Amino acid sequence: MGDNKRHSSLRRRLSCRLSLFRRASTRQVDDDRPKSRALLHGPECSPRYLDILEVTQEKSHVVVPSPPKTIGSLADDLDSKALRMVMQTAERRRDTERRRSIIQLGFRLAHLNGQQYGRKSSATDSDGEFLLQEEHAATHGRSPSMPVSMVFRSTESEGSPRPASVIFRSPGQRAMSPRPASMIFSRNPESRKSSRSSMIIVGRDSHQEPAASKPLESRASSRASMIMRSPTPQSQFRPEAATLNRSADPQTYIEPTIEVGIRVGEFDPKLRKPYLYSPLQTDRVIRLLSLRRPSVDGYKGGFYYQIMIMSLDDPVPYESVSYLWGNLQRACRLNFMDGSYLPITESLAQALPEISTHCKTGYLFIDQISIDHANVSERNYQAKIAGDITRRASRMLVSLEFPSQNVKALLPLVDLAWQYESSCKSVVHLQWALAPFLDLDPQDASINATNWRSVVELLSHNWFMRTWVFQEVVLSQSVAFIFEKRLVPFDAIVHLALATSRLETDSEGMPNGGVTTQPGFHQLYSMVQHRSNILFGKPPDFWQLLSDTAPHGHCSDDRDSLYALLGFLNDDRVNIQPNYRIALHDVFVDAAKCFIDGQMKLDILSFVPRAMRDSSGEEGVPSWVPDWRKPGEVMPLLSMTKSSPFKASEGRSHYVPMHPKTFRPMRLLLNRLHVKGKVIDSVANAKMEPFADSGQWMSRDLHEFLRLESIISYLDHTPYSTPEDPQYSRERVLKVQLADGALLHDTPEFSKGVYLSDQELTELALAYRHFDSPDPFDSSRFQLASFARNIHTLRSLSRISLGRRLFVAADGRLGLAHHSVEAGDLICVLHGSRTPIVLKLRSDGRYETKGQCYFEDAMYGETVDWEEDDGDEFVLV
Repeated sequence: MGDNKRHSSLRRRLSCRLSLFRRASTRQVDDDRPKSRALLHGPECSPRYLDILEVTQEKSHVVVPSPPKTIGSLADDLDSKALRMVMQTAERRRDTERRRSIIQLGFRLAHLNGQQYGRKSSATDSDGEFLLQEEHAATHGRSPSMPVSMVFRSTESEGSPRPASVIFRSPGQRAMSPRPASMIFSRNPESRKSSRSSMIIVGRDSHQEPAASKPLESRASSRASMIMRSPTPQSQFRPEAATLNRSADPQTYIEPTIEVGIRVGEFDPKLRKPYLYSPLQTDRVIRLLSLRRPSVDGYKGGFYYQIMIMSLDDPVPYESVSYLWGNLQRACRLNFMDGSYLPITESLAQALPEISTHCKTGYLFIDQISIDHANVSERNYQAKIAGDITRRASRMLVSLEFPSQNVKALLPLVDLAWQYESSCKSVVHLQWALAPFLDLDPQDASINATNWRSVVELLSHNWFMRTWVFQEVVLSQSVAFIFEKRLVPFDAIVHLALATSRLETDSEGMPNGGVTTQPGFHQLYSMVQHRSNILFGKPPDFWQLLSDTAPHGHCSDDRDSLYALLGFLNDDRVNIQPNYRIALHDVFVDAAKCFIDGQMKLDILSFVPRAMRDSSGEEGVPSWVPDWRKPGEVMPLLSMTKSSPFKASEGRSHYVPMHPKTFRPMRLLLNRLHVKGKVIDSVANAKMEPFADSGQWMSRDLHEFLRLESIISYLDHTPYSTPEDPQYSRERVLKVQLADGALLHDTPEFSKGVYLSDQELTELALAYRHFDSPDPFDSSRFQLASFARNIHTLRSLSRISLGRRLFVAADGRLGLAHHSVEAGDLICVLHGSRTPIVLKLRSDGRYETKGQCYFEDAMYGETVDWEEDDGDEFVLV
């Protein structure tokens, strides 16, 4: 009963507004008189003013004494065009305000009825009608009412533009009755000069059909129609709007599959236009999606959306959104409060209502909406500040497309994980609690449990492998996942994954396709590790993070493999500016040159050896530039951010022959790197097997991996060693294999000027010799503890040799370089590099880079005996 009263009240208010609009808009205008006198002689003029007006008949010759001049006669004498224009403008403004008021009342009534404005286009009869049927929506506490249909009808009038009409009517009756209850807005056909709209209201049919002959649904709702005719010619309509007039070649109106947001201004076709991005004035300005949810008498309708521009340095509290774009075709619409719309992808259209429901601040940053992707300049600086946008967001909402059956199986496990996390219990306790829910058949190698499968499918979701996700998760203040109507904290997902992986490890056999084999599990572990380091004030090494993370991420634009991690770059000397206008290989070249020119070093060559190097060269990536899309094949010999005793060039800086600000050569010349240095030796023998099998190192069999005995036996048969005077001892070869302990850069204590002293090498060689049988060590003197520590150190330091091979130089010295090293390659010391570099001479006199290497008696500046200006120049390509 209360709802019916509210509806009746709104209908009465709407009727009052319509009658007021009728009285103000249906005046008859006489074109033979000035506008001012026509207004005074109109039907709304009060009779008490008629006795002071001058009444003149054109065919009468009776002279009447003229009374005092009235307002009308003064207007006739002055013939004031300005007065008429002002009165006409005020008339039009009043008509527009009344029309807007009627529209708003109609929207409130639609909210109470629970209507949703989703329409479907269908051609009707030959009169050019397009029927847009509204969906049926049930109301609260009463019988459902009939939905309302909207008809676009093209009409023609002689000597006037072809106006469009919009008819609202009940769908139960297709044809219009002779006398419908309707409201018509149209231009006065008798006066082209008049710009005022007229309105005609016709009462309902006096003839009523019997109640029994009417359908039940027709009796449940009243039948009404409204016709609005626009004076705007069809040629001025936007192409996105529906074609209202008949033409020889009509354009088919394609409706979006999904519409998000309440439509505003749907009665006026001129307001249905695409949203146009206004340019951002500075680089520190962002767009936010503002959302409001109106409520009429306690009933919450849809969301009103609008884009706002905000300064990133002083923004309102907002939340960021992470999701998968999926299909890049923008076939759906996001309706804004000003009547415009923005095309969006289907994945965002489906996720936005749930995201809006969980938004607390009322403002969202969504890259698809907040960034004008058609404006390349805007994309460039928005990618530059993407890290700051993520940091300043109060929370990040993650929307995953996850099957409902998996969500039902996953939510109880997540609740249990969050309960143990909130009570500060360890992962071991959670593992015991999850054991009854995650039953694994020891006789079956596959995972059959539904709960277990739900965790596996969660970690195999493509969202974890998206390139931008890593920066979004690590730099966000807090992260929450949206599963249907539930918000799940990020820490609960992490603890659930760790506890499940422990259950798999403790089982009798590792299941096929388990949690630990999913790429999302390793990505999740890396996210947690870097979030923890940032929390404790340990920012990650950008270049090492880029080398480890970028090759495993997925992105629609390969340039994002570099740009998606720029939020971790905190070095002011290296200023990488995103540029989506240049080719992919130029992106990598510019990033490498920014590092070299900013730090005056060549340490970027540590990351040069990458997988599938030949394909990178075919795409135009020079040999001295890392291709970040491909995984690295070797570990760097030194850290980019931590101190190292290696100083092969005696601390000399990289020589830059021409400054890019004073002279910028062609793009072809930018792919070349001019360096200075000297050739100190060449490779004579590189036939020993490389240490390329990581499975041997993972099996922890040091004898099978290091192969010291076989290597020494091979070296003893070279011209540089004889049986009477062996040159290659176990300690010497082991020192080269371990690169003098290059991976100990994390340890603050190392020997004087070198990583490994002679005593340490002797202990490591002894531990290698007795790796299988530690009998010589006395347990009473705690020698087994030192033996175990040496074995652990030997296994950890030997990782540096993975992907490398030993070689012998022309003078008999040993070196450790990338497995692509060949006989004839040059070993050079270049200014700006802390380690020697292996170069290959090409037929055109230029050089290809094979990366850094460890070389005996050359790591601490022993071979630098020339002045800085006397170095030879090399051109790297």
